[in-house]
Amino acid sequence: MALRLKREARSVLAPVARKDLEAVREDLQRDGMAIWDFTDVKNENPEFSFERFAEQVPSMVLGDACLATLAPTEIRMKISDDGTAEAVTLAASAEAKTHNKYGTASSAKQNKTTNQTLDPLHLDGTKVYGYQMPDFIFLVCERPCSNGGGANFAVEAEAVLASIRADPSEAWVADALFSTPVQMLYFSVTSTGQGRWVGPLAVRLPDGRLLLQCPNVFDAVEPRVRPVEDSQDPTKDQAMIDVFAKHMRQAMNKAARFHMSANQVLCVDNLGTSHGREPYEDLQRTLWRVWTWSSQSNGLPEGVEAGASRKRDCEV
Repeated sequence: MALRLKREARSVLAPVARKDLEAVREDLQRDGMAIWDFTDVKNENPEFSFERFAEQVPSMVLGDACLATLAPTEIRMKISDDGTAEAVTLAASAEAKTHNKYGTASSAKQNKTTNQTLDPLHLDGTKVYGYQMPDFIFLVCERPCSNGGGANFAVEAEAVLASIRADPSEAWVADALFSTPVQMLYFSVTSTGQGRWVGPLAVRLPDGRLLLQCPNVFDAVEPRVRPVEDSQDPTKDQAMIDVFAKHMRQAMNKAARFHMSANQVLCVDNLGTSHGREPYEDLQRTLWRVWTWSSQSNGLPEGVEAGASRKRDCEV
């Protein structure tokens, strides 16, 4: 499969489930998101396993462009000792740190997040890998929410940048995002650790794709994007951050909501499309998540080798 991802300045609509794999690929390349209904594949295999199927999905969708994958991570909730729900994938992982030409990322322990918490717009893997995060993620739905909660939503990075440029009083921010380093704090729903990243909020890769970081900048009381400590103009940098956060919040609020059904895979371009989900109550909701690096990724980060790894993303 030759990947030719199109990054257009527009909002992402709710994807339509497709049974034809070629149609799924076309949606993914055009929109940065697609849903594959694999019901027929499941029904044809009496020994079907969601976990084993999740392992195969990246190569089935991306073909030869699939460069590396982590093992599928089961995403569901459990009841803790105090009676609250918490992510079953929470694990006490060691501090992780990566370095690349775009900045530095590190992680440390954090508080647990429950199913009743909004998971705002984000890119998977930035907490650990920075701008070398997986460029595709695949979410295989084994059991959806029975009561309609947990709706998904997504936003195109180019659309956010275009909305900033459209306001003459804020257009300067669109350029500043590429040149101004900031410090960003990350909180992961399904693994321990608070991630800290230092670098610009926006980067253009050599192939023209836009990477726009979005570290959950939706809480005005506890800002998660801040000027760097040695900023030459922290007031201006904070103004840039405020405009960026405003447009991210607006984009999230306007984004179309959609639900996954059982036997569907949500395929996401994790570089150009930020995504999130609404809170939910049904603790039996079960997904399998696979982080994937393609031949168009920003390179394999330290610790990730070509091929299929047995390490899950909650273990990095």
